[in-house]
Amino acid sequence: MRFLRWCSVLFFLLPLLVSGQQLQLNTRTFEYQNELLKVKKLYQDQDGFIWLGTAQGLFRFDGLKPEPYRLASKKPLPSVSALFQDKQKQLWIGCDNGKIYRLVNNQLQAFSPEEGTPKEAILDIEEDAKGNIWFATYGEGIYVWIKNRLYNLNTDDGLPDDYIYSLARDAYGQIWAGTDRGIAVCNFSTDKKAIRKIGAAQGLSDNIVTALAPCPARKTIWAGTYSGGFCRIDAATLKISNFPASQNWQEGGVKALLPTGSSCIIGTHGRGLWKFDPTEPERLISLNNDAASTSLRITDLITDAEGTMWVAGNAPEVLTAFPNLRFLETAKGVKPTGVQAVLTGRNGNIWFSTEEGLFCARKQLQGLKVEPAFMEQPFRKFKIISLYEDVHGLLWIGTFGGGLFLADPVSKKVRQFTEKDGLINDNVLSIAGTKEEVWLATLGGASRCRIQPENKALNTPLNFENFNQRDGIGFNYIYQVFIDSKKQVWFATDGKGLIKLQNGRFTRFTEKNGLISRTVYSVAETKDGSLWVSAPKAGIFKFNGTVFKNFGLKEGLRDPDISSLATDKFGNLLILHKKGMDVLEPATGRISYLGEERGLKMKDPNLNTVSRDAAGPVWFGAEKGLAAYQPEKAELPVSPQMRLTSVQLFLKPLGQNAQPLAYDENHITFEYAGLWYQAPADVSYRLKLEGYDREWILSNNRSITYPKLPPGKYTFKVSASATGNFSNAPVQTYTFTIEKPFWNTMWFYLASLAGAGSLLFGFIKSREKRLKKAERLEKDKVMFQFETLKNQVNPHFLFNSFNTLIGIIEDDQEAAVEYVEKLSDFFRDILVYREKDTITVREELVLIQNYYFLQQKRYGSNLKLEVKVPDSVQELRIAPLTLQLLVENAIKHNVVSRSKPLMVEIGAEAENYLAVRNNLQPKKQAERSTGIGLANIRNRYAILGKRPVVINQNDILFEVKVPLFYPE
Repeated sequence: MRFLRWCSVLFFLLPLLVSGQQLQLNTRTFEYQNELLKVKKLYQDQDGFIWLGTAQGLFRFDGLKPEPYRLASKKPLPSVSALFQDKQKQLWIGCDNGKIYRLVNNQLQAFSPEEGTPKEAILDIEEDAKGNIWFATYGEGIYVWIKNRLYNLNTDDGLPDDYIYSLARDAYGQIWAGTDRGIAVCNFSTDKKAIRKIGAAQGLSDNIVTALAPCPARKTIWAGTYSGGFCRIDAATLKISNFPASQNWQEGGVKALLPTGSSCIIGTHGRGLWKFDPTEPERLISLNNDAASTSLRITDLITDAEGTMWVAGNAPEVLTAFPNLRFLETAKGVKPTGVQAVLTGRNGNIWFSTEEGLFCARKQLQGLKVEPAFMEQPFRKFKIISLYEDVHGLLWIGTFGGGLFLADPVSKKVRQFTEKDGLINDNVLSIAGTKEEVWLATLGGASRCRIQPENKALNTPLNFENFNQRDGIGFNYIYQVFIDSKKQVWFATDGKGLIKLQNGRFTRFTEKNGLISRTVYSVAETKDGSLWVSAPKAGIFKFNGTVFKNFGLKEGLRDPDISSLATDKFGNLLILHKKGMDVLEPATGRISYLGEERGLKMKDPNLNTVSRDAAGPVWFGAEKGLAAYQPEKAELPVSPQMRLTSVQLFLKPLGQNAQPLAYDENHITFEYAGLWYQAPADVSYRLKLEGYDREWILSNNRSITYPKLPPGKYTFKVSASATGNFSNAPVQTYTFTIEKPFWNTMWFYLASLAGAGSLLFGFIKSREKRLKKAERLEKDKVMFQFETLKNQVNPHFLFNSFNTLIGIIEDDQEAAVEYVEKLSDFFRDILVYREKDTITVREELVLIQNYYFLQQKRYGSNLKLEVKVPDSVQELRIAPLTLQLLVENAIKHNVVSRSKPLMVEIGAEAENYLAVRNNLQPKKQAERSTGIGLANIRNRYAILGKRPVVINQNDILFEVKVPLFYPE
């Protein structure tokens, strides 16, 4: 029976035996005019935009959609085969037909030197240290653009071959060219050509060199070949380093190389992606996660500024992945179970436990081989929740309910220790130690075990020294025990805060020290000697030896409910929670993120599911199983790259250094983009026009328009965030000035004052005459006020109507035609009634129904209007456009959305009043208002000498009653 049970478990776990480290490859498709773009080349420019070289031409990608770039004739570029941006921020584009183009001031221009352009495909473009531009052609050698002249290098000049696949620049000013007959290392000026060749005689495994890529410092060059794999070459000595992993190469032609730190990612023609690290010269790690990626014919590889790798190939999709994050996955058909504990052994093997038991991931030449460990041992019936390796290489296995198991990985023998053997409690939550001692945290206190040389033998007894709350440890429930660099022992307790043991004395830290939670989950120490602890739903705390400082959502954490803490090889603090992993740089407080946007999903991570490998990777449990995070020294951005893409005056581009604008040049539009390719939908913006806006405006839109700005000096500011925290987000600014009109200047005031003085004498003489006309002027004044108030209606309504029309044009051009027709009818009626003091209610209701039609085009079913006016009332009189102003006022000041529709009702009231009422749901941020809406209506009726307007408001309703008049 035992044999059958063992076989059944082994059958279930058999897929684990062939597991390897895999990237989380995500797919992106790019579409333009309902056609999928076939991306061949990728490039990120200095502003952070991704450029797509496709069979359909050139496109710029900002994270949301590709934007086509056309020639002046509106025609697309030919199929793009090379992209490069020079030091002057000019984008060079090479095409399959040999044509070359430049992007200058955001306009495409054909590159047309006097010497002509190549007739063969441009496969690569590079710039040397002097600013000369090099073009690799497939059949015509190399062209070099030097001081406005185009020179050619070919086999007559010493090139080994005229078919050039790739170019690279080294740290010494040399340009490397990969050809069909080896590598050419070129130095070239107008009066000197120097070419050195590297081929099979110098150690190349294959003369057809299809890919070149410099290391970050450019002192070494990676080279990929058609059939001989890859190698690395010293740029100074030209010495070639061949590696065992590249011998007997069977993975197809190398089409792209992507150096990442000391290692290199290799893109092949038909065999997908691979990773090679020279520190392990015999290992070649596959990064493919399915048959589609394995068979991918890769054409280009890049890493963007956020650390994400982009892969272009023969598939309709572009693949993206975060190379620093890999997963140890089971084969298809096997559901991965939750990881409960992780331990990186000193020999490089990874131990981890799941609900199925204990496993060991052993290093292989092409990844890791995962095996079940200690299959027949008794601890398999318990949940393994903590792991530790002592100085003798013995494995300490902490269980829930089964006490401690000591296992020898060599002999496969196991020994159990429980409360009967002196252990303080059989629930071992955490294990930590040094060469001299091992500590165990349990639900009944802590146990210490001294390690002696004789403890190397498994049958040697262990002596436990126990501590509980009576001994000063504070509380029996201890989540974690941690030993810092000073060999101080720390205990994270459930209810008594953090406890320190030093020189046999216990010290407790709680609220008095700034630790606002008495429950502590985990403890870690960074390179600067700072101690960090986590508490449930309270974030993390940094301890400086006296007090704790809290870090929460305001400081940039994505989730305050932390499960565990660890550190990487650079001293950064790794913070694990349900949303992924936050990486905190203690010196700067910068926080970067690993989450679903990187392909990382977490599911209730446990306390002991993170462990750092001596080689650098940090292993931890994720939803898909075991994951490895390889930190890099390069600093990744923690917020979107903010770019101000366009400033427009009356929708026409305005230069970056705009001259002072005239008083009537006051309709300014700003377009901007927060580049965050890993999660573009999460980006939100905070913007403000200083000199106009009093507060910051939060928005998800990528543009804003300021119409009719008054004269003054303004500075537009905008920043972007993917988390809603703008505290450290970079700000883009644009400053401009709108000048005053000439009649509002000092010289005009002085001239006017002089003219007024000359008129003063005449004014005094005419005083008597003016007094006689006082009565007539008073009447004129009343009529003037009335006409002024009437005229205020039209501009107010025009402003809102045109804004609505703009919105409809952007959404649906066909609907816009119908809208314009209705709008035309509406204005025609207004022209009829504008000269009248009053109109019938029936005529006013026709106007409001037309207005409702226009507004419903904008808001749809989110806006509803109900009219309950009997025929007997419709022949009474009302001031023109009164109802339109009231409905417009309701829309302006209330939320109109699917979840909160706006209901407007018009009905007759007693004493010949007409009521307009709406449900009250004010906007969180009130819109800018001229303030003449209701005041206008009140004043109009006051001037008419009729009954007053009545306004009622409560928590749920807003109502305005206007009097009706009988025909005179």
